[in-house]
Amino acid sequence: MGKLNVKSIYVSHLRERITLNEKGWAKVLPVDKTPKPTGDQLLDKIAFRLAQGFYCSPEELAEYVKIDLPSLRNYFRSIWKIRFDEFLGQYWTLAALELLRCTSVRFPEIARLCGCSMRQLDRRVRNATGGNMTDYRKKFRPYDYKEKYRL
Repeated sequence: MGKLNVKSIYVSHLRERITLNEKGWAKVLPVDKTPKPTGDQLLDKIAFRLAQGFYCSPEELAEYVKIDLPSLRNYFRSIWKIRFDEFLGQYWTLAALELLRCTSVRFPEIARLCGCSMRQLDRRVRNATGGNMTDYRKKFRPYDYKEKYRL
């Protein structure tokens, strides 16, 4: 199999999205928390667990899928051509970017929810976007984000 695209299994951590119909009426839509099937039972289990909430450790994921951590790391490296820790880092970076775009959650809380320190979060955001967290939030968060998203 080729290299895993983490975006393909990412599930939003938002609870609801609010959309407007053509008449201007707001409609609250729950966010689907079901990951798309990948065709790989183990990866599907991991994606399901990650979709259940915020950060869980590599050890918790290994316990959840009932495989020891070294075997899980080897599986990711050999089957998906990505280190397990790199996969988790990319997944939590996507979650952090979503929180920056769609909420007013403070940076330290985003770091905590994504299982990293402020320094690690800043580095992840810089690597993913080329800029800092404040600039990313200013550039991509809509003015009416509070009316569009709920965590």
